[in-house]
Amino acid sequence: MTCKAKKLLFLKATSDYPEEIITHITNVCVLLSIQVTRFDYKDLDSLHEFLESNKDFDFLYIAAHGAHHCFGENPGGPIARWADFALVLCATQALNTNAVLFMGCCHGGLKKVSLILFSICHQISSVCGPRWNVSVGEVPVALHVFLHNLVCNGQEPELAAERAAAAIGISFPFYNRYELEADLMVVNGVGRFQDDDYQTSDELNLPDCPLCIKTEIDTTGSEQDVGPNA
Repeated sequence: MTCKAKKLLFLKATSDYPEEIITHITNVCVLLSIQVTRFDYKDLDSLHEFLESNKDFDFLYIAAHGAHHCFGENPGGPIARWADFALVLCATQALNTNAVLFMGCCHGGLKKVSLILFSICHQISSVCGPRWNVSVGEVPVALHVFLHNLVCNGQEPELAAERAAAAIGISFPFYNRYELEADLMVVNGVGRFQDDDYQTSDELNLPDCPLCIKTEIDTTGSEQDVGPNA
């Protein structure tokens, strides 16, 4: 089956995301007729400026360290709240209808993350990602399976996400804003999440995240842990 041409924005928000993995993801997208645009995240202002002239994305891949309230560099680099990130996406209108945010970061698949994004930006309709810790070698496999089933085979997103989860053996939920309307009504009624969802950027901290960006890939294809616990 021929894939319909799509566009993916690869948002690199941490310096230790291996270039080999980025190349692999790009090659997967080329195979599936998906055009890839890369942006190296520095801050929300530069992202806003970039998205003003780069739009119509069907997928947004976030390569970062992640937590329930923020994502970015770990440790010591730029960190952004999911809430502020959603505001930028909404202001720039850079996403197409039914675009999918694919979380290449730990905890990006938490339901709370999706609710934060959905409650702030109505243009965000779908979020997919790992609920817990994930390795950098596993995410490209999940992305390949997900995109192949969704774009080429025309499967429903939930089924594509289930097959991605089965491929890597990790919970990889898919959230659609329309299925979370009741949850969003509660969130909007309360008006806020916990305080750390609203901290200023200099107050934010990411937990020690074992995202496989803490691995090196040798010439034999195996992975070597180079994280703090190595």
